[in-house]
Amino acid sequence: MKAVIQNEFGDTSVLTYTDVDLPKIGENEVLIKVAYTSVNYADIKKRKGNKGKGNFPLTLGLDVAGTIEEVSPKSNFAKGDRVIAFPKAGSYAEKVVANEHLVFKIPDSLTDEQAATMHTVSILSYILFYEIGLVRKSDIIVIHSAAGGVGSVLVQLAKLFGVQKIIVTVGNLNKENYVKKLGADIVCSYDTFVEEVFAEVFHLSDVASAHKLVESRHYECKVLIKV
Repeated sequence: MKAVIQNEFGDTSVLTYTDVDLPKIGENEVLIKVAYTSVNYADIKKRKGNKGKGNFPLTLGLDVAGTIEEVSPKSNFAKGDRVIAFPKAGSYAEKVVANEHLVFKIPDSLTDEQAATMHTVSILSYILFYEIGLVRKSDIIVIHSAAGGVGSVLVQLAKLFGVQKIIVTVGNLNKENYVKKLGADIVCSYDTFVEEVFAEVFHLSDVASAHKLVESRHYECKVLIKV
């Protein structure tokens, strides 16, 4: 089968489309024919050598959408199931193996293409919002890099949840209309997001007075919470 591999760190020129062995499934694993995958910022960092060392040849890719071709005995899945998954050894390949615990059926309302964009950023955003941030409807929430993968999902979660006010930052104000359509109330550029803006708009004494601040730039996510 074909896959995209790399044998050294660097820019996109280190990626090679080549023949590799077909992976074999083990207990509680499935073989998936890949329809779509996605490019996360973590993939770019790993390709460059900025995220762990990795063993060459290396196949990038965190998530995949496709169709199951083979299952292990007593599997909860069947051949032909449309699924998303976090594969064992990268997703830039025609076929991948994944543990069943990291495989999820795609609802009929989503195409494979849509589903492939969702699981890494959506699951991370859900954990940040509900489990780490413990966001409440009465909160004022600040989301940095709101036009990015994680940021854009967080804005939508906050809007659906009914947060009191959603303030976001973007690298370029050309993205303002996009994040407002997602649900942002106030949009700032990185340059204008300063303490004075908060004091003027919310009559707050400092930035820390925002109840939740979510930092998602460059995929290094953290939540600063004022209790």
